[in-house]
Amino acid sequence: LASIAAIIYIWRIIEVAYFDDHPNAINFNKKEAPWYVLISLGILAILNIYFGVMPGYPIAIAEQVSAILINGENL
Repeated sequence: LASIAAIIYIWRIIEVAYFDDHPNAINFNKKEAPWYVLISLGILAILNIYFGVMPGYPIAIAEQVSAILINGENL
């Protein structure tokens, strides 16, 4: 039932975003993002993939911080 309710709620958003024609909508001139935005997004995407495949370093930092916060001592 929850999935059906979610589909009903989300369908209106999908319908408006993709299927409705808006004659009164403002026509924005779409341009490519600036180079510095594209480079920063590329770096973030690469780091996201790297830390998703090799999560050892962030996990080690999280373990140290949690030990300090819980026990009050450093590992």
